[in-house]
Amino acid sequence: MSTPAAPPTGRRAGGHAHARRLRPLRWLFAGIVILIAVLFWDLNALVAGLRHTAGALARLEGARRLLGTTAAVAWAHLLQLVHRIGHWLASVGGPA
Repeated sequence: MSTPAAPPTGRRAGGHAHARRLRPLRWLFAGIVILIAVLFWDLNALVAGLRHTAGALARLEGARRLLGTTAAVAWAHLLQLVHRIGHWLASVGGPA
């Protein structure tokens, strides 16, 4: 009779355990950025903060693992749209 195999670890167990550990950290960073932007009511600060957060997280996990190529392009377009909305609000006398 053979001995039972050890439970799988690392990649065989699903891999990317570090990504699962960092997921709450992502939400924490994003929540702090959004909270600061809401408190100061500055969409440009929100965009800059989101870009900074996305950049920091990309360095932590690697851009492809974090967002994927297609999602990274979509994320960049979304940030650009939010940035343009911020400029438009500023031009029509939006929140100061």
